[in-house]
Amino acid sequence: MSVKSLLGWSGVAVVVAASSAGCSVYEKSLIGNRDGGAVDCTPGAVGCIPLRPAASTSAATDAMEASFALRNVVLNQYDTNLSHTDIAQQWRTIGFNLDGMDTNADGAATSCRGNPDPDAGLPVVYPIDGVNGIDNAFGSVLVPNFVGAAAPNLEDDVCCFHQRGRGTIIMRLNQWNGERNDAQVTISLMVSSDATSLDPAATPLQWDSTAGKQELVRTSNMAPADAPSWAPNADTYYISPREISGGDLTAPKHFDTNGYVRDGYIVMTMNSSQPVKLYLGAAQGISIGLQDGRMLAHLSDDGLYLDSGTMGGRMGSTELREASLRLLASGADQTYCNSVITDLINPLLNQYGDVLANGQVNADAPCDALSVGVRFRGVRLRGLRVATDFLCVPFPDCDGLVQNCSATADDSACMFGSGACTIPAWTGPN
Repeated sequence: MSVKSLLGWSGVAVVVAASSAGCSVYEKSLIGNRDGGAVDCTPGAVGCIPLRPAASTSAATDAMEASFALRNVVLNQYDTNLSHTDIAQQWRTIGFNLDGMDTNADGAATSCRGNPDPDAGLPVVYPIDGVNGIDNAFGSVLVPNFVGAAAPNLEDDVCCFHQRGRGTIIMRLNQWNGERNDAQVTISLMVSSDATSLDPAATPLQWDSTAGKQELVRTSNMAPADAPSWAPNADTYYISPREISGGDLTAPKHFDTNGYVRDGYIVMTMNSSQPVKLYLGAAQGISIGLQDGRMLAHLSDDGLYLDSGTMGGRMGSTELREASLRLLASGADQTYCNSVITDLINPLLNQYGDVLANGQVNADAPCDALSVGVRFRGVRLRGLRVATDFLCVPFPDCDGLVQNCSATADDSACMFGSGACTIPAWTGPN
């Protein structure tokens, strides 16, 4: 589908959301104080980011670590009826209240001023908030109106690679006390190059980077290593060297040394300069860079699963441009990047923007960012190792970081747009 047709299609779809009513400043006691103030919220409530527990719950000697492979990454959060106010829509419970307001209908005052495309003749509309004032324009309007047209099988494509352990997002905790409350832990995010259910301590494994391959194999016969089982404490993931410094798992590039655990909820502040990469094979990929990004994940009672998790924040023009480049323009030339992509991003923000990139509230300032909410689950790992070779997530030419990715053995089973996903069923707690 051409960019021109995408713009036309998405421009029409936004009218679906128009309605009337009002907006209110949200009661922060229901969502928690993101700035660490005295106002708390009930852990587990929709949109709640619980406050840090007492400092006494943490000690300098805390040395436990645990790693989880993220799965069931929910990108498509809307069913096909496009009923924007349907309380059953998933997006309504995925994300956080980023602006402290509860915009309960389109066309009402909100934290910024809408910018409809004048050429489309559309009225000023705003993506309405979800439960407890959740801001998630990504799930409510961007995915169904744009991403769904550009990449209808995106969620299944990502899952297809994850089932093999390729490009799987890993959340790692260390300097943790192993308890349900810890006032300070280090949390990092990494991406795997491959994974296996085989125990490398019992079955010798090595990396095969010969032509057309980039995978973990058995040393004895060079056969591909068994796929991960997705059972707790049963899989070993090999981290892409580009995700860490100097090949050291204790030196991740995306980390938060001031994370914490409150009543089993793991809270991480994300690094805006380190996008979360979603691998779509040698030809395409997508990155999600977030301003004021947070990750919240609930640890199951037995510590074996992340039974629910949310990633949320804001995507401004820079983050949207980078995500679009990787999804739509791998190998694009400068003309394409400087004109067509720019022409694409501006209408996206004009039609779907609902917050300010700087995090402020100003009803007179044009909305220049999209709110984002993504849901996931996770399974605890047997262990982590460092891959000999890195996972190549392609960068288009206009990015200034040209990266040629050759096809791999894993790519052939998960062609972009195939929608093939056979990841084992979820066995953890619901």
